Amino acid sequence: MARGRKPDVKDNVVPLTKDGRDLGPEARKREAVDMAASLKPANLPDDVALFWDDIAVALAEKNRLDPLFVWSVVELCHCLAKMAEYRAMFTKPTKVDLDGQAIEIEAGETYAVTGRNGTQIKTRPEVAQFNETRRTALRLFAEFGMTPSASRSLAGAVGQGDLFDDFEDFAANRGT
Repeated sequence: MARGRKPDVKDNVVPLTKDGRDLGPEARKREAVDMAASLKPANLPDDVALFWDDIAVALAEKNRLDPLFVWSVVELCHCLAKMAEYRAMFTKPTKVDLDGQAIEIEAGETYAVTGRNGTQIKTRPEVAQFNETRRTALRLFAEFGMTPSASRSLAGAVGQGDLFDDFEDFAANRGT
C-alpha cells in the first residue's frame, strides 16, 4: 500500500502568537523580563533581588509566574540568598570561643575538637541551617515545576483536556 511522501514539517509549524503578533524567542524573553520587573516587589534586599531577576524571568518564560505567586517566589529567592550566605561561611576559616579558649575552625562543613574524650569531628552549625534552607528551597522548586520530575508531571498534564470533552467526542462517535 502506498503511503505517499512524508510531509514537510516546516509547513506545519505555526509560530506562537499573542494578540496576532509573532512571539519569537527574543520577544518571549523580553516579555518575560518585563513581566518579572512589573511584579518585582519594592524594597527587596539586594541579594534577594538578584535571585528574583533570574528566577522570576525563568518562571515567566514558562508561564508559571502569576501575581498570586509573587510572595512564594520571593520566599524562594530568600532561601537561595541565604544558601549562598551559608556557602560563603563554609569557604573561610572561623574563630570560635569555647570555654574561654579560642579555636580556629578551618574552611569546610566540619571541624575537629580535642577534649577529654579525644578528638571529635563536629558539624558546623551553619550546615544544619543550610540543609533546612535547602529543603525549603527544593519544596518551592517543585511547586513551580523547576525540578525534572515536577516538570515532567506538568508537561504531562497539559494535554489532558477535560473529561466532558472526551465524553462528548465519544458520544458523537468521533473518538478521542
